[in-house]
Amino acid sequence: MMHNQMMDQDQFETLLSRWGSDMQTWPDMDRKAAQDLIGRSVEAATALREMAVLETRFAQMRREAAAPLPRDLEERVLADAAMIAPGFPRTAAAPGLSEIPARRSLLSIIIDSWRPAAVFTASTLLGLWIGYSSPGNVAEAATAFFAAVPADEFVMLEFEDPLAIDSELMAFYEEGSP
Repeated sequence: MMHNQMMDQDQFETLLSRWGSDMQTWPDMDRKAAQDLIGRSVEAATALREMAVLETRFAQMRREAAAPLPRDLEERVLADAAMIAPGFPRTAAAPGLSEIPARRSLLSIIIDSWRPAAVFTASTLLGLWIGYSSPGNVAEAATAFFAAVPADEFVMLEFEDPLAIDSELMAFYEEGSP
């Protein structure tokens, strides 16, 4: 890069970030100009030392990151997860904990994930059927639907007095919000 020219601090820092602190890896012409600058500039010598420290720290971090993980790390993580969520699926029991159920089969996962969609679809179809039925057929349609669907699929809400709830809401709207 430098051809018979004096190197300035900006050029030195650019080459330092490109080639690193090991001056032996620099091209000959750039190395000679950089060594001349380091000899006459405290700022350049400081930049070279700081780069060497930084490279040493990066090398140390790479070595630490490449170190093998403890053999029992996976087991400890799974044991902690089992303590937080007792139903956490796993294949082996953690030391000192009761046996946790094994993973569920794919079929049971599929069935469980489709159940809400099936209930939603059935509710939508019932609503469409009731909406397009004549008023005389609504009771028959609802009776037929509820007879075909198991009772445990529905959650019934019970109110002590539905008319009292309606009258309280009407009073609220007539008076306005507080």
